[in-house]
Amino acid sequence: MKKFFGISVALLLVAFMAQTAGAAIIEYDATFLGGNSWQYDYTIYNNSTEDVIAGFDIYYAYGDYNNLDLLSIPLGWDGFYDNPFDMGFIDDGLVAVWLDGYGLLPGENAGIFSVTFDWFGDGLPSGQWFYAYDGKWGIIGEGDVVPGVPGSTEPIPEPQTFMLLGTGILGLAAYYRTRKGKR
Repeated sequence: MKKFFGISVALLLVAFMAQTAGAAIIEYDATFLGGNSWQYDYTIYNNSTEDVIAGFDIYYAYGDYNNLDLLSIPLGWDGFYDNPFDMGFIDDGLVAVWLDGYGLLPGENAGIFSVTFDWFGDGLPSGQWFYAYDGKWGIIGEGDVVPGVPGSTEPIPEPQTFMLLGTGILGLAAYYRTRKGKR
């Protein structure tokens, strides 16, 4: 009974950790256009093993960004943008895009989503975050938008993956150690 309980807890822990791995990564390539103007070309990666991404939103902090414009999106996608504003309440800027078809399947990526904006913050543009949605508009991924790695088409591995692998190895080591002690 103890053995069954231990194995069950280990499997639940592994399943929970697998669910916490990010389902989506959004990368950008930045182009300085002069003055305060920038263009970001975004690519979204579906790192999920089962979730289908139907759309995503990218948020731009009020006070740092202005004059958003959604220049181009891939064929089959639709979208809109909304500039940051203050009408008694502060609202961050938003670029929202969604796929007109079934969705972005696990392992697939889509791009290029081109957005121009004026940056009024300190240093280089930063502070963009996103939510990725499934077909029922449930959030299946969120995080900070990250710079692309030149020459790379693969998303950057996430720490949860390594944590999951390490937990599995420790679990196997503990199992064999206790098994060895019973002999």
